[in-house]
Amino acid sequence: MQRFTQYLNEASLSRVYLHTQNRNVGIITAHRGENSALENAAKTANLKADIRQHGLGFIPIKCRYIEDKGLPTEKRMHDKSFLVTTHPNDNGLLKGFLEKHG
Repeated sequence: MQRFTQYLNEASLSRVYLHTQNRNVGIITAHRGENSALENAAKTANLKADIRQHGLGFIPIKCRYIEDKGLPTEKRMHDKSFLVTTHPNDNGLLKGFLEKHG
């Protein structure tokens, strides 16, 4: 089995830094452990479209976590999430979006 390591390069780090300075940010995912990979892919595509439709920006991110840590059902999970950005004074647009879709 080949092991892949992904490095955060300077250009992508600069992009994240620029898109988060003096802006409101939030992280959201459509992934749910009980859904199939196909269902999660469809829900992720819909969430991406909703983010754009609301005039928000985003940076795709990969998240890894342990579900049910310490229980017999414990498993390592990964999903596609979005770092969502907006303007500094968005009048609650981002907060409302995250509350509605979260």
